[in-house]
Amino acid sequence: MKATETNILNFIGGFDKVFIIPPFQRNYEWTFEQCDELFEDIKNSYKTKKTHYLGNVVYYVGKNNGASFNEYILVDGQQRVTTVLLLLCAIRDEMKNRNLPDENISLRYLENFNASDEFRVRLKQTAYDSDSFNRVVKGIIAEGDKKTNIVKNYLHFIELLKKCDIALKDIYNTIIKLEIVDVNLQIENNLEAVQTVFEKINSTGKRLTPADLIRNCLLLSNSIEEQESLYKNYWINIERTVSNENISRFARDFLVMKIFEDVEQEKIYKKFKNDYINQPNLTNVEILSEMNKYARYFAWFKFKSCENEKVNKQIIMLNLLKTDDLMPLYLFIFDKLYFNNTDE
Repeated sequence: MKATETNILNFIGGFDKVFIIPPFQRNYEWTFEQCDELFEDIKNSYKTKKTHYLGNVVYYVGKNNGASFNEYILVDGQQRVTTVLLLLCAIRDEMKNRNLPDENISLRYLENFNASDEFRVRLKQTAYDSDSFNRVVKGIIAEGDKKTNIVKNYLHFIELLKKCDIALKDIYNTIIKLEIVDVNLQIENNLEAVQTVFEKINSTGKRLTPADLIRNCLLLSNSIEEQESLYKNYWINIERTVSNENISRFARDFLVMKIFEDVEQEKIYKKFKNDYINQPNLTNVEILSEMNKYARYFAWFKFKSCENEKVNKQIIMLNLLKTDDLMPLYLFIFDKLYFNNTDE
């Protein structure tokens, strides 16, 4: 491991860097609260002429490095890096709106103009956020993007810049005062070490949920391509089926059903990893496939949305009884009986 003090612009700048948020990472979750805090830190740094410590950025060097770029796989700090890049996009676009020079922000920090389309945008997001982030960087936001945290925060920064009493160029020039610790894990093919680091990180943003840790454990592999395949074929469907805010609860109910043992909230990940994931002869693909199937049932109970009208009426009745604690039992019974009794 090698740690180096630097500033955020030096870290993301240069013409030979591609940053990748691997599929095992959570999606972009920062809200206006974190964006406001970052913006206030920049304003205070401008007024006091002092630096501000933004946090650690932890990564390991990827296997796909080439003559034209170096690949950095982000393990921690992706929320901060993404947010700073969104602020830079907002500054660039607001400079254009005011007919000011845009300081070559895109060339310096946002895009690799000599790279292939896959790596044209310097930060490669998870599949969940990729399209909306890429469009912000390229300045072509779609109407549907406005529901995403990516675009909401970009537009929020635009409003903050418009209301700010500090000159736009001064805000831009103060970003360099955001200091980080650049932590290169110097890990080669040691997935257990990556997972251990991920589990023990206490970031300055939102704390990791059991769902974040389970996702990491199930999607981590030596190949980014394999991680993306697992994410696109399984995990993203789980996210969309039960919704992000329900994944930890779903994981807990799924686990109770599998190990026939009650699980406390704070022990969900530990039990999931030790008592289920680490079972012999059980692959991550098999686990993700099972979770996909039960996520569908969970969503039917949670949202009263079963496609079978008769069954859905019974689900509505069960929901009226407020028997959420019996969800693992419902999932188990539903899987055993539903497809054999759809006409009853």
